[in-house]
Amino acid sequence: MYGMVRVIHLCILLSLALLPLSVSADGFSSIVDNGRVKFSLHYPPEVRIGSCFTTTFQTTVLGSIDIVKLRLTITFVSEAGSQTILTDTIISSTTSFSPGDTINKVYSVCVPQRAVRDPVIVAALFSNYTRSSAAEPLTHNWLIAVARDRTYDEILRDLNEARDTINSLQSTINSLRAEISSLRERTDTLNRELARLETLLATSQDAYSRLKSDYDKLTVEYQALNEKYLRTLGDLQALQSRYDELSRENSALYDRYQQLLSDYNSLSSDFTSLKASYSQLQTIYSELRSRHDAATMQIGQLQQQLDDTRRSYDLLQLSYNSLSQENILNRNIAYAQAAGLVAVGSVAATAYLVRRRQRSYSEAGKTVTPPPPPPPPPTPEPGPAVPTVAEGGPRVQKILAGRRVTIPSEYAKLLELREGGSITVEVRDGSLVIKPLRD
Repeated sequence: MYGMVRVIHLCILLSLALLPLSVSADGFSSIVDNGRVKFSLHYPPEVRIGSCFTTTFQTTVLGSIDIVKLRLTITFVSEAGSQTILTDTIISSTTSFSPGDTINKVYSVCVPQRAVRDPVIVAALFSNYTRSSAAEPLTHNWLIAVARDRTYDEILRDLNEARDTINSLQSTINSLRAEISSLRERTDTLNRELARLETLLATSQDAYSRLKSDYDKLTVEYQALNEKYLRTLGDLQALQSRYDELSRENSALYDRYQQLLSDYNSLSSDFTSLKASYSQLQTIYSELRSRHDAATMQIGQLQQQLDDTRRSYDLLQLSYNSLSQENILNRNIAYAQAAGLVAVGSVAATAYLVRRRQRSYSEAGKTVTPPPPPPPPPTPEPGPAVPTVAEGGPRVQKILAGRRVTIPSEYAKLLELREGGSITVEVRDGSLVIKPLRD
C-alpha cells in the first residue's frame, strides 16, 4: 500500500513538472477501449484542503455494446491512508447502447479538512461490458487533483499583490523623502523665524516696560476721575430734586390739559352736528347716483340692440354719451353744493368756537392760542370739462381700435355720406378737416 502511494506521489510530481506556470484551466483525461467505448473525465488540476470542486464524467459509445455495470469512485489519498469521498454506480444492470450514445454526469466533490502531507484526489473507474462476446471488467485510475492548503493561483495572486505593495511602498518612500526635504527647508525657515521672534520679544519687553509706566500714570488719572465722578454724583442728586419739582409742575399742566380736552370734546360735538349735515348732502348724492345707475342700465339695454345694425349702434352711442355728460354735470353740481354747505358750516362753527374760547380765556385772565378746528370733509374734485352737445354743434366721439371714428348719422345725412364713398382728410390750424369727395 505504501509503495503504491509513493508511485502516486511520483506521478503527481511529474505532472506538476510538466504543468505550465498558470494552471487555472481544467484538466482532461480519457480512455478508449477497443474502439467501442470512450470514458472521459474533466477535473481541476489542484484543489484546496477543505474546499469543494466540480468534475464531469462522460461515457461515449463508439460501437454497439451491452454495459452490465458502470461505477465511478473518487478517493482522497495521503500518507495517512485513503478516504472515499464519492462513489456513484451509474449503471447497475445490463443496458444496451448504440454508437453515438453518451452518458454525462456532473459531480460536486468536497475535500476533507485534514492536516496530512502531500494529499491527492484519485478517481477509479470500474466498467463491465461485452468484450470478445463475453462480459469482461475494465478498471482505470485517474490522478485528477493535488490537494493543498493554497493553490498555485492563490500564491501567484499573493505574489502580485506583494509586488504591488512593494511598488506602493517605494512610491511612499519617495514621497516621504521629498516631504523630509520640504520639512528640512521648513525647519530652516522656522529657525530664522524663531530668531526674528526672539528679537521681537526683546523689543516687546521694552515696550511692555513703557506701557507699565503709562499704566501707572493712568492709575493716578483714574483716581482723579473717580473723585470727579463723586462730585458729579452729588450734582445728579441735586438734578433729581429739580426733576421732582418739574414733575409736580407737569401734573398741574396736565390738569390744565384735561380742562382744554373737555373744551375740545364740546367742539367735537359741534363738529358731529356739522357732519350730520354732510351726511344729508351725501344722501342727496346717493339719490343722484341711483339716477345714474338707472341711466346706465338703460344704456346697457340699448347696447344689446346695437348689434342689429350699424346705424342703430351710432344713435345709441350718442344717447349714452349725452346721458353720461348729463350725469357728470349733475354730480359736479351736487359736489359743488355739498362743498359750499360744508364750507359755510365750518366757517360758522369756527367763528362760534373762537368767540367762545376767547370769552372763556378772558374770564380766566390769560391769553392762549386755541387749537385749530378739525379739518372739513374732503371736497370732491370736479371732473373734466365736458363739451356741450347741442343741435348742430360739436359732438364728442370716441376713437375706436385702429384709430376709427364714427360720424354721427345726422352729419352723414347732411353731407350725403354713404358707405363705400370717399372723403378727404387734412389738418388745418390744429384741427382735423373731413370733406366728402365728389365725382
